[in-house]
Amino acid sequence: MSVDRDPELVAHAETTPVGISVAAGAVAVTGAALVVAAVFGAAELPARVLVIAAVVAWFSARVRDLRAVAAVTALAGAVFVGFLANRYGELTGGEGWSYAPLILFAAALGAGCQRMTMTAEDRSGRQTGATPRPCPWETNTMAIPPGSRSGGPDGR
Repeated sequence: MSVDRDPELVAHAETTPVGISVAAGAVAVTGAALVVAAVFGAAELPARVLVIAAVVAWFSARVRDLRAVAAVTALAGAVFVGFLANRYGELTGGEGWSYAPLILFAAALGAGCQRMTMTAEDRSGRQTGATPRPCPWETNTMAIPPGSRSGGPDGR
């Protein structure tokens, strides 16, 4: 299935500014932190980090700009370590930093998922001139090894 796009619309397609994407990610991470703090106790760090990592993965799978993904990932790590693992925004000490790589891994998975779902046209920013070719199994052609006769292995 192919989609015909108007070249003028593709050329004038606007992307979301980085600041807006970072602000939306900050709101998502802050909201998730508030929910996590209310639902899970202070001793349940694995559950808390999994929820924050899920929000970061969802965000990075939806946003194309890797600068916004990096900023939101750093913010999520700081919010987790400072407010969910420690108290009062302390970023030193405690075991919070041992859980933080999970947030980075979730961001990488989300960004990879987003990258894999992009089409070639989206990656390059311009339309590709690819022409569809029939699949070999749809053309009823057979590959004949070099040096063999055209009739088959027994010469018929």
